[in-house]
Amino acid sequence: MVESLRVILEGNIDYAGLFPPAALPLEEAVAEYTQLLEGPHAWMVGPFVCPVAWLTDLAPLLLPALDQPWAISALGTSIEGFRQDMSLIERFHDVAGERGEVMGYEVKGTLADMSGSALRRLEESGLDVYIEIPWRSELADSLAPLVDTSIGAKARTGGLEASMFPSNEEVAAFIHECCSLDVHFKLTAGLHHPFPTKDPATGARMHGFLNVQVASILANSLDLSRAELTSILAADDPKAFQFQDRGIRFGDWDVSLDELFGFHWGSCSVQEPIDDLTAATLFP
Repeated sequence: MVESLRVILEGNIDYAGLFPPAALPLEEAVAEYTQLLEGPHAWMVGPFVCPVAWLTDLAPLLLPALDQPWAISALGTSIEGFRQDMSLIERFHDVAGERGEVMGYEVKGTLADMSGSALRRLEESGLDVYIEIPWRSELADSLAPLVDTSIGAKARTGGLEASMFPSNEEVAAFIHECCSLDVHFKLTAGLHHPFPTKDPATGARMHGFLNVQVASILANSLDLSRAELTSILAADDPKAFQFQDRGIRFGDWDVSLDELFGFHWGSCSVQEPIDDLTAATLFP
């Protein structure tokens, strides 16, 4: 595999098998995640995403750790309910011991929720925190409270209905604003394929996770406009993307290896992205 792909994919697919469309029962999701951690593509696998209310049920299902504890990202109830969520997280740690550790905390929030005191509590938790920003909000206003904090922004790129898939322009605006404000971010839902694909269940256009990654890297390094980012997100020809050991090139834009970075993106399947990368001859 070329080094640029390894850099942007390593450890970044957060496993969300508990959520639609997979919606696996907890025991089955734990079994599948265990297989992924023991398989040849374990290097791509990020944290196990679990609702905070399910942590009590998850703890006794964890097998002894392989080389290190399972990394868990907990989905919180609300910013206002953070203290109660932390109690559940602490209880999980008491039961799981060295078998698992909650590393991240993801929660929905609006501008009204993001008071200075609330954000300080989230930062002081020591967790890797992301606040999900609703689409069609005023992005600059919604992201402003996160500037100069360690808290990231999160957005959803798909769902069970066509209306839940944002447009290329909306995703480009989110990426552009986050990069402009120096707010780190993650995306989740609908990112099952490396390049744009029609979702057979909803008829919606699914975003490509490589499109999103490349657009984000180029936005960060070259300060591209929203229109330029939209063109990258719209590209559905794999040949438009050149992944090399020395860096990545798209059209007239390129970035060197030392400018590359990966960011976490949630998917209810890890095998599906792997299969698609193999079919596109991007994996050996």
